[in-house]
Amino acid sequence: MLTNHHQIFSISIKFLLEKSSFFSSFLFDSSFDHLQSITFEDIQSNTIIPILNNLFFLPKLYSLTIKTSIIKEEMNEIYRLIFVLPKLKYSRICLSNNFHSLTYSMVEKNELCSIVYLVLDHYCSLNELEFLISFTPKLRRLTAHKIETKNFNAKVSSIELNNLKSLYLNVFQTTFNQLEIFLSKINSNLNLLTIAGSNDIAYLDAYRWEHLILNSFPQLEKFYLIYNDQLNDEENSPIFSGKQNQFSSSFWIQRKWLFEVEIAYTDIQYTIRPFSKRWYHYPKYNIEHSTVTCLAFESIPEDTLSKQIEHVLIITQIYYLEILEKNISIFQMIQVINLLPDLTTLKIHSLSTDETSEFTVDEIFILCSMKETSQITKVFLEEINHMKELDFLFTLCPYMEYFRIEKMNFMDIQAFLRIFLKKINRFDNHHLRALCFEFSTADDLIIQNIQDTINSDKLLSHFTIKRLRNLIYLQWK
Repeated sequence: MLTNHHQIFSISIKFLLEKSSFFSSFLFDSSFDHLQSITFEDIQSNTIIPILNNLFFLPKLYSLTIKTSIIKEEMNEIYRLIFVLPKLKYSRICLSNNFHSLTYSMVEKNELCSIVYLVLDHYCSLNELEFLISFTPKLRRLTAHKIETKNFNAKVSSIELNNLKSLYLNVFQTTFNQLEIFLSKINSNLNLLTIAGSNDIAYLDAYRWEHLILNSFPQLEKFYLIYNDQLNDEENSPIFSGKQNQFSSSFWIQRKWLFEVEIAYTDIQYTIRPFSKRWYHYPKYNIEHSTVTCLAFESIPEDTLSKQIEHVLIITQIYYLEILEKNISIFQMIQVINLLPDLTTLKIHSLSTDETSEFTVDEIFILCSMKETSQITKVFLEEINHMKELDFLFTLCPYMEYFRIEKMNFMDIQAFLRIFLKKINRFDNHHLRALCFEFSTADDLIIQNIQDTINSDKLLSHFTIKRLRNLIYLQWK
């Protein structure tokens, strides 16, 4: 590294304790005239300040990353030396498991600070964040991973960041009220906002978000909200007191921002994200995104299922259920769906049909009552292992209109189609009019073979078949 300085474009250094004295005396000078990117990992307290002082003389340094857990100095001096680097565009400081406080005594603001992308991967408060970004007027992208705020006292009436386009804040220990005050002070042309929060159910108040966005970020194009809740005992689990289905108002529909829920064990994650096409968005089977609020289960909890669903239904109705767990039992399926009366769409990874016990009288009664009230019209079974799984789904979803399968493990497609279409007639299913399945080697010959099978066996009289890459769509009247 001591020769051919002008040929070096990027340096990544992992510091060892016994070698740190060498680096503290090592000189980065203008001979590194092509050096553009530097990463320091595990840098020592007695090394970082001397090295940062030397970086000022690098004429093309645009990226600086510092990853460490052993810095003892105040962060002020570190940020001061970073902010005066004349060509720097990107800066990331990652400090693990350390609380480093900033004081409000940095040198006067440098209007020429060139940083456009700043990443704070260390603990700081909204007060400290407000202080730091007052030195970076050219920011276009800001990411802060560990915002923890006990008391937010705004020091300024407004934060001028006219170039800011993207903002990500993980505010896991900050109230929504504190965040709301901070965001309302930012003057920018923000078009991407991502917020990750927890410990304050007010983050799910859609009306407050609507007011904040309309007044502070009217040009916002993409909005992501991740709110993590945890259902322990009822005393410690805050209950949402607002109106149900707030995220289904015209404000959210017009912007095509979707509200979703995912449950993993005792954790409940609520998400807002921009609309993207799902598996059921195919010709006439498109439906308004405002009515597809999705609840996804990583696995079905045995003890807390009803409480978790009750907790979710206070906030929103659920129309789309997705179960990621493999080989879910039919008993569990009945239990979950029975708690979600508004379901129209269902996606399951796979069903278990190896039950040794028979249905109880109560379970048969529940299944029969669900059959009468079912509103499910679209079903996606990712993996099918036995044809009797179809019997259950046809019984559970008698008004099914669209059925999709991703993987068949037990027979070829022609044999499957024969049985499938005959089952439709046997179950007297007049609603099902479309089938989609995945075939990894799908080509025009496969399509012709399917057509020949349907025609020769007189399985359907009026149908169309289309191929879109490895997906085959069969529709009939």
